[in-house]
Amino acid sequence: MRITALFALLLLLCGLPVGTASAFQPVYIMGSSSMGGTYYQLAGIIAEAVNDKVPGVRLAVQPTGGTAENIDNLEKGLNQFALTDSLAVMAYEGRDLYYERPQTYLRAVMPLYPEVARLLVPAGSPVRSLSDLAGRRVALGRKGSGVLVTARQILEASGLRSDAVHSVYLGMGEGLLALRDGTVGASPSWANSTSRPPSSEASFSPFFAGPCWDGSISTST
Repeated sequence: MRITALFALLLLLCGLPVGTASAFQPVYIMGSSSMGGTYYQLAGIIAEAVNDKVPGVRLAVQPTGGTAENIDNLEKGLNQFALTDSLAVMAYEGRDLYYERPQTYLRAVMPLYPEVARLLVPAGSPVRSLSDLAGRRVALGRKGSGVLVTARQILEASGLRSDAVHSVYLGMGEGLLALRDGTVGASPSWANSTSRPPSSEASFSPFFAGPCWDGSISTST
């Protein structure tokens, strides 16, 4: 599925540093994702750059369940910054999971990259369209994660209800391992538009559906 998700660092306006490295060096906490996730790795790169280039400020990375947990942590003041996908826009506008409770305190600091969402299946899989997933075990993301919300939206937009598949609540890294082990038949993989899918050595056949949301699947190159 091709989606353009605006990744942003979000700032909780009234958030205060949770600790100080010294009297003059506040420490800010950035929510990311599970340790095997893209957000965790990216947050580490950002934190390293901030700590190296911004005098008197320390940025620490906290592993989390992903976007939804990050937004909750911002609301509670547990994080001052976070990496999120476009679920943050829904949260701000009070849509979907945030119906009637808009998170209007959120502010975007900077966009990072447009995102392509791929559905990965094992090489040789008979799955050629989203409808072929019916009745199969599919990794959809961890409970409370933005990945899970997006995966369900993809299924529903294609006309396939999420309860038509056997949902397995695994993070993307865990989902890929389960895919390799054969315990799930498909797993999502979110990446920026310039990245490549997992190598052929992993025995994956990467797919993404076109922008028409017609459920067709074509081979990614």
